[in-house]
Amino acid sequence: MEIAKIVALKVDSFYNDAIDLVRNTQGAVEKIKKSQLEKLRGVSECATKVSDVLNYIKRQAARHDSWVQDDFADKLLDKIGRKLRKDMEEVCSQLSGSPADQAEKQQIHLMLIREYIDQVVAHCLYPGPEVKTGAQ
Repeated sequence: MEIAKIVALKVDSFYNDAIDLVRNTQGAVEKIKKSQLEKLRGVSECATKVSDVLNYIKRQAARHDSWVQDDFADKLLDKIGRKLRKDMEEVCSQLSGSPADQAEKQQIHLMLIREYIDQVVAHCLYPGPEVKTGAQ
C-alpha cells in the first residue's frame, strides 16, 4: 500500500506534463487515430515489461507517419524511458524498509507508465481548453 500512495503523489505532476506533450505535438495528435491511442493505453495496462510499451510505440512510429510527426513518438519514448525511470528511482528512494529489488522497480516503473499514458491519451482524445489555449 505504501508504494501506491507514493506513486499517486508522483502521478499528480503528470497532468501538466501530458498537456505539454499533447500541445507541443498537436499536429501529430490530430492525425493519430482514436483506436491507436486506445491500443496504446491497452498495451500499457497489460504490459509485463517496460519494453512492451516502448516497442509498441516504436512499431507505431515505423508504421504510421503521424506518430513521428512533431517527434511525438520520440518525446513519448524519452518520457517513458528516461524521465519516468528517474521518477521510479525517486519513488523507490522514498520507500521505507529494504531497498526495492529489480522486480519491484519494474512494477513501479510500469505503474508510472500506465498513469502517464492514461493522461496523454485522455488529453489526446479530449483536448480541453488547457491544451488548445495553453491556459492551465
